[in-house]
Amino acid sequence: MDNNGFKSIVYVFQLKHHFIKLKGITEGGEGLIRKNKRGTKYIEKNGVIIAKECTKCNEILNLTNYVKATSRFAGVASSCKQCSKEYFSDYYKDNKEKVLAQTKKYYSEHREEVIIRTNDYRKENPEVNKRACAKWYSQNKSVVAKYKRTWRTENLEACKLRETKWRLNNKNKVVLKSQRRRALKKQLPNNFTNEQHESLLAYFEHKCPLTGSIDIHIDHFIPLAIGHGGTTLKNMVPLDATLNICKHAQNPFEWFKQNHNIYKVEQKKFEGVVLYLAELNEMTPQEYEKYVYWCFENPQEIIT
Repeated sequence: MDNNGFKSIVYVFQLKHHFIKLKGITEGGEGLIRKNKRGTKYIEKNGVIIAKECTKCNEILNLTNYVKATSRFAGVASSCKQCSKEYFSDYYKDNKEKVLAQTKKYYSEHREEVIIRTNDYRKENPEVNKRACAKWYSQNKSVVAKYKRTWRTENLEACKLRETKWRLNNKNKVVLKSQRRRALKKQLPNNFTNEQHESLLAYFEHKCPLTGSIDIHIDHFIPLAIGHGGTTLKNMVPLDATLNICKHAQNPFEWFKQNHNIYKVEQKKFEGVVLYLAELNEMTPQEYEKYVYWCFENPQEIIT
């Protein structure tokens, strides 16, 4: 029934002794249900109160179901957490302005204390805090958006400096965002994520698979310019910056035939790249080559 292992409860009232014996407590032990001076029932075991009656729902619950209140009986509130939640929820609906005014006044008088207590709670309960923040954000998106617009307008220079610094420290993310946007404008697949980008670089050891250079661009094997491919993992490969500029929007197979001697690129390395992309697209290398040629023979009108 609760955290202390209550499995079943059988009440046997014995009025002349003003207490009720509770059978079936934790592995065959026994506890006593007594009444205090105000008539509130509670369970005592080995001289320690382990549960008490909620004054609202009249259920006898383990003390963990109550908010701590050292000045109250058994050191907890008179009503359980669930009943208190329902009560305060109804009270807030009927007295919203009053509650807000009281909260604001209390905060202004105890600001430092509230901040310290709140920060301590967040550190001790990160998951609870995370869920609460996510829930609040989902319910107040328009408020957040308005605040951001206002703050940006009032702090334009600070925003520009922060964005510039972020771009300098996250060049790969900036480029990737631009590539996704280019594909989106042309109504092509644009689901290449930052995680996939890192995975792709790790697979090729942060080098160009054709030359071994570390000065690389993330290339669209099938160029966006012909209206096929897109910014997606199945169409991306790290390529030497010089080779990528030279390749531009050409058919990669035709480009390789014309330039592999100039740049001293081995046939087997190019075939390795083709095999990698073919497997991602669930094709054989021969089928993938035919597909690439088909894309160039059937370019789609670019929509911008």
